Amino acid sequence: MDKKFSLSIVACMIVSGVVLTGCASARSAAQDAHLIPTPEGAIPVPPCDEPTWIVGEQEICRFLVTPQPDEKVHVGAITEFVPPVESQQQPRYTVREDIPPWEPVTEPGQVISVKKLFVHDAETGQEIRLGDDAGDALFEKMTSEYVIWRYQWDGRSETTRETGLYAYVLATGEEIIVAGEPDIAPGDPEIDDQWVLYTDAKNSGVYFAKLRVHNLVTGEDFLLEDGVPYYGRPSSDYYAISDDRVAWMDGSWTVHVYDLAARTMHRVIIRSCGLPNQ
Repeated sequence: MDKKFSLSIVACMIVSGVVLTGCASARSAAQDAHLIPTPEGAIPVPPCDEPTWIVGEQEICRFLVTPQPDEKVHVGAITEFVPPVESQQQPRYTVREDIPPWEPVTEPGQVISVKKLFVHDAETGQEIRLGDDAGDALFEKMTSEYVIWRYQWDGRSETTRETGLYAYVLATGEEIIVAGEPDIAPGDPEIDDQWVLYTDAKNSGVYFAKLRVHNLVTGEDFLLEDGVPYYGRPSSDYYAISDDRVAWMDGSWTVHVYDLAARTMHRVIIRSCGLPNQ
């Protein structure tokens, strides 16, 4: 819940029109009657372990009573605590993709329009293109510091750019090669702070992929797993990264958790219906 309410010393909630118990005890029904949302005309009737309200001919021993649709309600003294409103300011950097309509190759030497990727700086009005006309620039992830994208050379035009996974540093305009490949750029990246997690899965015909992690600041890059499942779906379905920790599942349904700061790892073997026991 984005908003939290304090009902005097009462800590209760009404969910889907159902009266919930388990509230903190009060001094007395009469003392707290003006602090509790109750139907108009309700009469407090002590004693009771919990305040008792008479609504019409019905006697209810509860702190909070769900009013009928046609009943008016005394709200009483409710203190509303609203969390700080997040800044509505538009982000300085945004990404724009220019994806041309697909065109079949019908003639030798036919030039096919490539997918283009741009970073727009709202402060300066400048728009920076990532990639070139010799291959597709494909957006992957974006944080407040980096844009992660892939470059896939079309194999026909000349270029000095390497097919691979890249990071664009928003503050400096620096371009970092996360991983270069001669044929298909590494994909399905996840990013957490300065760490990028990615695989070398090529297509739906691949059943397992190598899982690697790259540090955008130090340049360190190393293998975490040889066999992350890739059963015709994004390999990122089988891994995640957060707070300097990587978790993934291998082909034997064992979950691995690797601490990037401590450089330690532990494993958890899943035993569940439909999964093989290990």
